[in-house]
Amino acid sequence: MPVAADKLVSLPSKLRKSIKQISRDPTPDRVHKLRTRSRRLESALKALSLDSRKNERGLIKAIKPIRRRAGRVRDMDVLTQFASDSHVSGEQECSVRLLEYLGSVRERQSDKLQKKVDAERANIRRRLKKSTHLLETQVPIQRNRKPNAKFQKLATEAAARSLSLEGELRKWPNLTRANLHRFRLKVKKLRYILQMAEESNGEFVASLGEVKDAIGEWHDWEELARIAKQVIQHPGCKLVVQIRSTAQQKFEHALFSANSMRRRFLQPAGRRKFPSGTSRAPALASVSAIAA
Repeated sequence: MPVAADKLVSLPSKLRKSIKQISRDPTPDRVHKLRTRSRRLESALKALSLDSRKNERGLIKAIKPIRRRAGRVRDMDVLTQFASDSHVSGEQECSVRLLEYLGSVRERQSDKLQKKVDAERANIRRRLKKSTHLLETQVPIQRNRKPNAKFQKLATEAAARSLSLEGELRKWPNLTRANLHRFRLKVKKLRYILQMAEESNGEFVASLGEVKDAIGEWHDWEELARIAKQVIQHPGCKLVVQIRSTAQQKFEHALFSANSMRRRFLQPAGRRKFPSGTSRAPALASVSAIAA
């Protein structure tokens, strides 16, 4: 069975649990799980072409604004941690001002998230229940159950989508500050789909995860630098200088990580050097595992 059916079928129930746990002041862990589970379910439904169905199309429409609001809360949690870890002698007042600002933004975004969840909770739970039933009827959960024609079609759709994303990453132009974040979005989508497979190239999936994290960290530090410049009205503030310096270091690391992954796994046809013992590119082997 090429697709990790148990994980796939459990996606709606996990998201339903996260929706239930969101309160007015949600913990960073709960916000992170809500955001991640929303993204994974949305990616899975689109990869399997289930977003063409009325219920699933409505579900994606309902969870997208919640995912985005959760992302804004999550951003403040990450930036607050970064700011807390940035210690510069003599700049305590600037540090406190920055942390207070991030805290106030986090509180406002948490309130907006809670209101949106309250407004959509019943609708989302109803649609998640229908999606669970759909997946349970079309995905072969039992190990001894052979995939039916409908499920095989879904798996083929997912493989085709992943191959398309792999091709986009392989043909991506030279990475710069202007396109690095968009590159990360494609990496995330491909990684989510490949994680649906029971057996895929673990090194390739792990490398995608490392690139995703490296670029994401750089992007967060860039945002913190922008906010610090706006909030701290202290000419020549050493804290702002340090944050900018860290953002530059994170950019260089992200660029190196992304380019290293591309050289190893996404070389153009005719220039690929496959790992010993393999006869095809790890990327192709991974996506093929979905529809095998």
